[in-house]
Amino acid sequence: MSDLNDRERVVARQRDLEQSFGLPAGGHGLASGETVSMTPDELKARKRRNMWLGLAIAGFILLVFAITLAKMGAAILDRPL
Repeated sequence: MSDLNDRERVVARQRDLEQSFGLPAGGHGLASGETVSMTPDELKARKRRNMWLGLAIAGFILLVFAITLAKMGAAILDRPL
């Protein structure tokens, strides 16, 4: 029973904070309730940024893997299973 009361207190506190900061219920979107739609150029730019970010992360992972193999030595691949 106390868990339910705790949950109700948390929800009430969150609602109070959202109202005090002028946020919509649930904390999503803009305070006025409007949504933002991106232009096709903005969507294309975001997709391009995400692609480069993904490639940079993949490159970093490959770099860490290569350095790890180099530090372990080439003999690590010739060990008996």
